Amino acid sequence: MAYPVGDLLLLGVVAGGFTTASRARKSVLVVVGLAQLINFSGDIYALVQPGSTIGNLANALAWPISILMFSAAAWMQPANARSTSKVRAGGFVLPCVGAVASLAILVCASVGTVGKDAVGLRQRHSSWPPYG
Repeated sequence: MAYPVGDLLLLGVVAGGFTTASRARKSVLVVVGLAQLINFSGDIYALVQPGSTIGNLANALAWPISILMFSAAAWMQPANARSTSKVRAGGFVLPCVGAVASLAILVCASVGTVGKDAVGLRQRHSSWPPYG
């Protein structure tokens, strides 16, 4: 169930990008969206009919076709490639905030105390033999 749900989430991301993309870049997002739909259909067939020939065949065909379409979309250029505007470099604020937050979580988890129940549960499940 995770694969079709993930496919739909990625299709939603593509649809959101389609609404904000420039006219020259929308053709790339159309190809990516079609690739996601093909991938979704293969995953749905594999989920609904997991052991059948149709489910296996649909999934076996959908993945390579969608990967080929993703690869083609990565190499697509807009029709007016020379007249596109210069892309501004991304900022460093958001990645730095993410890195600092992850380091803070790591430090808090490393120096924080762990309850006796969690230690006892860890000792029980790590003893050898496992259930002896």
